[in-house]
Amino acid sequence: MHSPHIARKRRRRAEEDAAIDPNCCCDVCRAVLVDPVTLPCTHTHDRHCLLRLFTLARHLGQPFACPTCADATVLSLPGVNVQMRSMVQQCYPEQVSDVGRVTCPLAPRGEKEIR
Repeated sequence: MHSPHIARKRRRRAEEDAAIDPNCCCDVCRAVLVDPVTLPCTHTHDRHCLLRLFTLARHLGQPFACPTCADATVLSLPGVNVQMRSMVQQCYPEQVSDVGRVTCPLAPRGEKEIR
């Protein structure tokens, strides 16, 4: 059985997650946007998640498509939406690590932050 400390910590984390605006979360990993990238279809996802999907599509010889609407007009990933990243960091400072970056849950092991 879990200790009361762990139960409190999990409850607190669930409350924090419930308070996050879904517009500030990646549709792929469901975490706060680390490095948001806005696609031409206007959907915004975490850069790391899109890069993984983009690489997989290339490997399979398929066109990359937006994970939300399946729009396949993207030939390469756009740059990070710096304004959105700044807004997310200001709105959710408790979700940001001590180095000023959120860690994407889909990051490879050992990769602490996404640049």
